[in-house]
Amino acid sequence: VRKNSETGDSLKMKSIMETSFYLLLMTLFCYANIDFVLMNQQVSRVNEVEQYIEDYIEVHGSALEDNGLDAYTAAAAKETADKNGMQFSCTYVGKTRDYVYYKIKLQYTLRTAFLKLERQHAYTGFARVSYSGHGGGG
Repeated sequence: VRKNSETGDSLKMKSIMETSFYLLLMTLFCYANIDFVLMNQQVSRVNEVEQYIEDYIEVHGSALEDNGLDAYTAAAAKETADKNGMQFSCTYVGKTRDYVYYKIKLQYTLRTAFLKLERQHAYTGFARVSYSGHGGGG
Protein backbone atom coordinates (compact mmCIF):
# COMPACT_ATOMS: atom_id res chain seq x y z
CA VAL A 1 0.00 0.00 0.00
CA ARG A 2 2.86 2.33 0.83
CA LYS A 3 4.43 1.82 -2.61
CA ASN A 4 1.29 3.05 -4.39
CA SER A 5 1.19 6.14 -2.19
CA GLU A 6 4.81 6.99 -3.02
CA THR A 7 4.15 6.52 -6.74
CA GLY A 8 1.09 8.77 -6.54
CA ASP A 9 3.05 11.46 -4.71
CA SER A 10 5.84 11.40 -7.29
CA LEU A 11 3.29 11.63 -10.12
CA LYS A 12 1.67 14.64 -8.42
CA MET A 13 5.08 16.30 -8.01
CA LYS A 14 5.94 15.56 -11.63
CA SER A 15 2.64 17.04 -12.73
CA ILE A 16 3.21 20.20 -10.66
CA MET A 17 6.73 20.65 -12.04
CA GLU A 18 5.59 20.04 -15.60
CA THR A 19 2.73 22.52 -15.23
CA SER A 20 5.09 25.10 -13.72
CA PHE A 21 7.48 24.66 -16.63
CA TYR A 22 4.70 25.16 -19.18
CA LEU A 23 3.44 28.20 -17.28
CA LEU A 24 6.94 29.71 -17.32
CA LEU A 25 7.27 28.95 -21.03
CA MET A 26 3.90 30.59 -21.80
CA THR A 27 4.88 33.65 -19.73
CA LEU A 28 8.10 34.07 -21.73
CA PHE A 29 6.13 33.64 -24.95
CA CYS A 30 3.67 36.36 -23.87
CA TYR A 31 6.48 38.77 -22.97
CA ALA A 32 8.14 38.18 -26.34
CA ASN A 33 4.85 38.85 -28.14
CA ILE A 34 4.34 42.07 -26.18
CA ASP A 35 7.84 43.14 -27.27
CA PHE A 36 6.94 42.51 -30.91
CA VAL A 37 3.77 44.57 -30.57
CA LEU A 38 5.74 47.45 -29.02
CA MET A 39 8.37 47.27 -31.78
CA ASN A 40 5.61 47.30 -34.40
CA GLN A 41 4.19 50.45 -32.78
CA GLN A 42 7.63 52.08 -32.96
CA VAL A 43 8.00 51.23 -36.65
CA SER A 44 4.47 52.51 -37.36
CA ARG A 45 5.32 55.77 -35.60
CA VAL A 46 8.45 56.16 -37.74
CA ASN A 47 6.35 55.62 -40.88
CA GLU A 48 3.85 58.25 -39.73
CA VAL A 49 6.55 60.82 -38.94
CA GLU A 50 8.38 60.16 -42.21
CA GLN A 51 5.18 60.54 -44.23
CA TYR A 52 4.31 63.73 -42.35
CA ILE A 53 7.77 65.20 -43.07
CA GLU A 54 7.57 64.26 -46.77
CA ASP A 55 4.13 65.84 -47.07
CA TYR A 56 5.22 68.93 -45.13
CA ILE A 57 8.18 69.44 -47.45
CA GLU A 58 6.02 69.00 -50.55
CA VAL A 59 3.39 71.47 -49.32
CA HIS A 60 5.53 74.13 -47.62
CA GLY A 61 8.98 73.70 -49.13
CA SER A 62 10.70 75.65 -51.84
CA ALA A 63 13.88 74.91 -53.72
CA LEU A 64 16.74 77.37 -53.55
CA GLU A 65 18.82 78.31 -56.57
CA ASP A 66 21.54 75.86 -55.52
CA ASN A 67 18.82 73.13 -55.37
CA GLY A 68 18.90 73.09 -51.57
CA LEU A 69 15.75 73.03 -49.49
CA ASP A 70 14.76 76.33 -47.90
CA ALA A 71 15.96 76.76 -44.31
CA TYR A 72 12.51 77.23 -42.76
CA THR A 73 11.14 73.95 -44.12
CA ALA A 74 14.33 72.03 -43.31
CA ALA A 75 14.28 73.36 -39.72
CA ALA A 76 10.62 72.41 -39.27
CA ALA A 77 11.27 68.89 -40.57
CA LYS A 78 14.31 68.51 -38.30
CA GLU A 79 12.31 69.72 -35.30
CA THR A 80 9.56 67.16 -35.99
CA ALA A 81 12.13 64.38 -36.24
CA ASP A 82 13.92 65.53 -33.06
CA LYS A 83 10.65 65.55 -31.11
CA ASN A 84 10.18 61.91 -32.08
CA GLY A 85 13.72 60.80 -31.21
CA MET A 86 14.94 60.59 -34.80
CA GLN A 87 17.74 62.18 -36.78
CA PHE A 88 16.70 63.91 -40.00
CA SER A 89 18.69 64.51 -43.16
CA CYS A 90 17.65 65.78 -46.58
CA THR A 91 19.80 65.60 -49.69
CA TYR A 92 19.26 66.78 -53.24
CA VAL A 93 18.61 63.95 -55.71
CA GLY A 94 17.76 65.62 -58.99
CA LYS A 95 15.29 67.82 -60.81
CA THR A 96 12.94 67.86 -63.73
CA ARG A 97 11.46 70.83 -65.50
CA ASP A 98 8.86 71.32 -62.75
CA TYR A 99 10.21 69.69 -59.59
CA VAL A 100 13.29 69.28 -57.43
CA TYR A 101 13.57 65.89 -55.68
CA TYR A 102 15.04 65.28 -52.23
CA LYS A 103 15.97 62.10 -50.42
CA ILE A 104 14.64 62.10 -46.86
CA LYS A 105 16.42 59.93 -44.30
CA LEU A 106 15.34 59.31 -40.71
CA GLN A 107 17.67 57.42 -38.41
CA TYR A 108 16.23 55.93 -35.25
CA THR A 109 16.86 53.26 -32.65
CA LEU A 110 14.48 50.32 -32.45
CA ARG A 111 14.33 48.92 -28.91
CA THR A 112 12.75 45.95 -27.21
CA ALA A 113 11.53 46.35 -23.64
CA PHE A 114 11.78 42.77 -22.38
CA LEU A 115 14.82 41.46 -24.24
CA LYS A 116 16.77 44.74 -23.87
CA LEU A 117 17.92 44.71 -27.48
CA GLU A 118 18.39 47.78 -29.62
CA ARG A 119 19.42 48.38 -33.20
CA GLN A 120 19.94 51.44 -35.37
CA HIS A 121 17.66 51.70 -38.39
CA ALA A 122 17.22 54.20 -41.19
CA TYR A 123 14.05 54.97 -43.08
CA THR A 124 14.41 56.53 -46.52
CA GLY A 125 11.80 58.35 -48.56
CA PHE A 126 11.55 60.99 -51.25
CA ALA A 127 9.88 64.40 -51.46
CA ARG A 128 9.48 66.78 -54.35
CA VAL A 129 9.24 70.55 -54.32
CA SER A 130 7.98 72.83 -57.05
CA TYR A 131 10.96 74.11 -59.03
CA SER A 132 9.16 77.14 -60.37
CA GLY A 133 9.25 78.87 -56.98
CA HIS A 134 5.61 78.17 -56.15
CA GLY A 135 6.50 76.38 -52.89
CA GLY A 136 5.16 77.85 -49.68
CA GLY A 137 8.45 78.41 -47.87
CA GLY A 138 6.61 78.93 -44.61
